[in-house]
Parts: sequence; structure tokens; C-alpha cells
Amino acid sequence: MRRGAVASSAKSSLSGRAPQTVASSTGLVIDVIYNETHPYIQEIQKELQKEGVDERTVNFLYYAKIRKDGDVTSTPTSGQWVPPHSYTDLDLPVKNERVQLIKIQGRECYKRIASFNLNLANFDPNAILVNNPITYKDDSDQSTKYKEVSSTGTPTSDKASSEEQRPKNEFIKPEQINPLKAFDGDKLIQSRFGQSIRFAGYYNGTEEFSPTIIIRNRQATPADLKEKTPILEDFKDDGSIIALSSNEQKLPYSKDFLNSEVLSFGGGYTDGGEFEETTYPAELTGDNIFIKSSRITLASQEGEMIFLSKGNYGFISDGLFTIDNFNPSANEDEKGGGGALLNFGGDVIVKSNGDDIKLLGDDSGLVYLNTLNQEEPIVKGATLLELLQEMIELINKQIFSTPAGPTALGPNNRTDFQNLSDRLENFLSEKNYTE
Repeated sequence: MRRGAVASSAKSSLSGRAPQTVASSTGLVIDVIYNETHPYIQEIQKELQKEGVDERTVNFLYYAKIRKDGDVTSTPTSGQWVPPHSYTDLDLPVKNERVQLIKIQGRECYKRIASFNLNLANFDPNAILVNNPITYKDDSDQSTKYKEVSSTGTPTSDKASSEEQRPKNEFIKPEQINPLKAFDGDKLIQSRFGQSIRFAGYYNGTEEFSPTIIIRNRQATPADLKEKTPILEDFKDDGSIIALSSNEQKLPYSKDFLNSEVLSFGGGYTDGGEFEETTYPAELTGDNIFIKSSRITLASQEGEMIFLSKGNYGFISDGLFTIDNFNPSANEDEKGGGGALLNFGGDVIVKSNGDDIKLLGDDSGLVYLNTLNQEEPIVKGATLLELLQEMIELINKQIFSTPAGPTALGPNNRTDFQNLSDRLENFLSEKNYTE
């Protein structure tokens, strides 16, 4: 593109007027501008500097270089720079993909052509050579010709016979992405990468109106599934999913969904005083928000994080369950200063399936059981045992002085004291310990 043409194209973009073009229905994508470092933008900025135009007003982001179908008069890599039809509904093409050319308010724009092949719609890696079997002779006047350079910095030749001249597609791979199965009245948004958003009222055969939104980030396509076969979101094998359901809509959830055995998460006492455990629901219906992923992180960096529940509240984990309220990098008087307050209206049951239960405090930490004062310290069992054994031994060794002389060693029932000493260890707990 010559300098005059570059400046004219830039000015037309700034003024909102499109250059004079010939109407065309479709075209082949030669290049796409993804950021401000693209050589085309840099060249335009240089030209506008010469014209005295503020280069910061130039915005050619997401423009695509389009070679119109049927054009055999110019070089295979030449084309017209065209903006997307919408910046609020942006659907970017890739090199060697065909797009539709439309006019909006007299300005020619491009729009991706929908296809069952979601990943690479209308893509042909040899499109330029097949449709333009001509050889371009280099112009000796280098000042009137610009070398096209890809975003990777690799020069692209203008010769059709050169392997380098083909537009390279280094990122998009022809993965199998199947379209979603639709139900009555559905609105579906699907990307070429397997992401999707579904707005449904009767999802998966729901007979009554049950508004449902399903957001999915990655599609897990079964190996035996044919290409272009419509599929449903797979709540177990797909990537991260957020689902909002209502009314009779039943989410595909079961007790073994997390690949683990789901035990109790609540319960209550019967009339006979026995505690009965209740389990998680067997199905999710009604108003639900369901979030599934390999890892979920909720971060509140400045304010509170609040969880409210009118029903049972449960956590299930196959790994370690921790609550960390200690900040080792904080000032000494602020480490874990918030503490923890657990306020229960009923019984508190802590159950360990064959493992230890430990309540730990540091050297200055105090543990209180059913009290907030320090009037009644807890007895140390081993220390008490040692003191009582020593006391019985002293009793058995005591001798009284009398006018008639010292008494015999120990009381007459020394045997009873010794039997008591032998049974003192029975008051020591085999499962509960303190410091």
C-alpha cells in the first residue's frame, strides 16, 4: 500500500467515511490486527505524524485484511483492511478463514460465517494458492511497496510460489468442537474453543417453564462422537461450569458426582433421644446455583466474605480441611487477631473415624471448657497419679512417736492402701490428653 493510500485510509477511518469499495459478499482473511504493535498500525502512525495528525487517535484494532473472492487482478497476499461489524459482539476470524462482507451505514465490515465446524469455520490452509494461481513479479521501486510482517515478526513474501507467503495460523488448531443441542426457544452463544452460554426455558426436556442459564468454559468431546453431532453440556467431564436453574429443572447431579462417597451433613434427635444423620439431597431442583471446576478460589481482599444459608450447611472433601486465620507476616499484635467465633444453637458433635482429635494452643494459649474464667483448672492425670501414689507410699511408711516409743511401720491396713495404689491408673483416660 502506498503512503498516500495509507494516509487516505487512516483519515477515512477517523472521519467515519469508508473508502470507495466494490461490494462483495465474501472474502478471504489475509491478516488480522490484534494489538497496537501490528506493522500496519505502526506504518499508519508514521504517515499521520508527517500529516500532523495525533497518532493516538488511530484505532485499527481488530481490522482484518480481506481479499475478496473472485479477485484475480492483484497479488495473492493483497487485500483491503476492513473493520469488524461490531465491537460489542466481537467474533475474530483467523488467517485463511472466509468471512462475510456487509455494509453498515455505507461502511464495509466483515462478519464471521457461522458453520457446524465451530473450531475452524470456512478454513482452508491452501486457500490463497488454490484460488489465486498467479505469480507476482516484484516491483523494482521499493519505496512504493510495503513488506507485510506478521505479528511474530516474520517477513511475508509477495510471491505466490513461495512457501513463506501463505498466511500462517500458529495458534488455532483443528480441534473437534461439537455444537450444542438446542431445545425449544433456546438462545445459544458458542465459541470456536468450546466455551458456551445457554439461555433456556425448557432445558433437556423440562415440561414446565424453568429458566436456566449454563456457562461452560471447555468442552470434553468423547472420542467416539462424530463431528458436528449436537451434544449437551457434560457436568462431570467438561471444564468449569456455572449453572443457574429454577422450578422443575433438574441439574445432572448425583451423590457420586464428586467421585467420592457423600456421608452426613446434618441431622437431629429422635423421640427416643438418638441422633440420626441426614444426607445431601439426591437431586437438585428448584432455584439453584451450581459451580463446578477442578479448582475454585473465592477471594475477598478488602472486605468481608459472608455465606448465608437457611438450610443445612455442608463441606465435603477427600483431602485436608483447614481454616487458616493466622497471618505470620502481620505485626505481632495482629496475627490472627480476629480469632474465631463459633456460635451453635444445638449440640456440637465432632467425630473422627479412627484418628486423633487435637486441640492445640501455644505456650501462652489457654483452653477453656464450658467456662470463661480461670477458677477451676483441669487436673493433669499423670501428675495426679504420681502424687497419689507418693501419698499412699508415705502413709504406708508413717511412724508415730508415743510415750511408749515409736509405733510399727505404717497403718494396720497397709495392704488396703497398696491395693488402692495399684488401681489408681484406672482413672486415667486412654483417649483424652492435655499438656
